[in-house]
Amino acid sequence: MKPELKEEINRRSIVIIQARMGSERFPGKVMFRLSGRTAIGHLLDAVRQVYDPGNIYVVTSRDSANDPLVDFCSSGGYQVYRGDEKNVASRFREILEVRDTELFVRLNADSPLMDCGTIVEAMETALAASRDMVSTKGGKGVPSGMNVEVLRAESFLKAYGDFTDGGHFEHVTAYFYEHADLYTILSVSPDTGGQDPARCKFSFDTDEDRLRIERVFASLTMPHYTYTLGQKCRIYEDLFGREAGC
Repeated sequence: MKPELKEEINRRSIVIIQARMGSERFPGKVMFRLSGRTAIGHLLDAVRQVYDPGNIYVVTSRDSANDPLVDFCSSGGYQVYRGDEKNVASRFREILEVRDTELFVRLNADSPLMDCGTIVEAMETALAASRDMVSTKGGKGVPSGMNVEVLRAESFLKAYGDFTDGGHFEHVTAYFYEHADLYTILSVSPDTGGQDPARCKFSFDTDEDRLRIERVFASLTMPHYTYTLGQKCRIYEDLFGREAGC
């Protein structure tokens, strides 16, 4: 990434990572060590290739179970915000009300193999096109654990007042997809190296995911963020073949 692009990304946007320790299927997964590093640590390694620590926000709840997560992120110089346990969207709103930014990237902490190139591609698109949202969830899509959403802060703050049900508050961007006729949503489709995105799962939700992700890490000879999305997809396919996408 060219230095001038990184400077513009950091000047015009922030990244907000939602994280919590209370996963039902794999409690404490964000702090679970995969290949010698916490899951969220791996994600932050990738995000750091694009953003300065002062522009990286980790949002979690006030539940004391999240204390180890908060301590870990704070010790790394990242911004940490604790808010309502159930209303995840309110944490984003409260940050955006005090932090002046044009755009923000939304990421989930269950993405230890996140591709920094996908973040850059989504951000480049958002910087060049005035849209309410740029998302990898449309078009050809990307594998689970690689999704990136870029939203205009102004659009999110205005829409928040119209959120009505629990899904809007829990999933943060659900309202935009449900009311796509009211918003300009642009899809981006990063190169997956010819692999079917549905056949690769990089998100960390279960113990089965943990075993697959650890095998991916074990096969790498360089830091994971130096591989492209297409390279990671091909590695995944080589490792799991017909098992892919399970």
